[in-house]
Amino acid sequence: TRTGAAASNSNITFDAAEMAGNGAVVVNDFFVNETHDNLVLQGPLPGTRTAYTVYFLGYFSPGRNGSLEDGSGQYVYSYGVDGADGTQLDFQIDDGNAELFGGSGTQFVGDISANNGQYTVYRIDSGGGTGADCAVYADGALVGSGVNGANYNVSGDLILFGYQNSSGVSGGFNFVGNIGELLIYDGILKPGDTAAVEAYLAGRVIPE
Repeated sequence: TRTGAAASNSNITFDAAEMAGNGAVVVNDFFVNETHDNLVLQGPLPGTRTAYTVYFLGYFSPGRNGSLEDGSGQYVYSYGVDGADGTQLDFQIDDGNAELFGGSGTQFVGDISANNGQYTVYRIDSGGGTGADCAVYADGALVGSGVNGANYNVSGDLILFGYQNSSGVSGGFNFVGNIGELLIYDGILKPGDTAAVEAYLAGRVIPE
């Protein structure tokens, strides 16, 4: 479901020419009556997750078309409502750093600004073996990892391109950039599965 104020030119479009003709969703954040339009996609995910792997093929583009010039708090996705630690799983860029925000604080920070504007395969592992570990990878290389303050117990709606507040609706901090694919797996993938998924996604950017 798309929510938010509609702009004269919607901030969520599809460009079939992107990614060597494979196509990508292009997300902007236009001003409407002096405010950001805050358009997002939102819908429920079944069940409850204590561990997961997400792949995001795309890039951030801070400052494009009137967005936050410093790239502060631009969310690709936000799963679960903002609340107690471990009740939310998010991925954002903040002042050039990748951050996982889980309800009551930042779980991980690592610089990914060099990848802005170029298609990158991001992998986000949350849960690990203990339910509290998290890590971010870019094109297979570890950006950084951390430990959450509580085990994950996440359910409810998934919001794409914005931050989900405690009321379960978009609180802004909208993503600006391109996204070619978003894959969500229940649980942490094994190394062989990880290699297969990353090879598939790399082939989406540079077809064989």
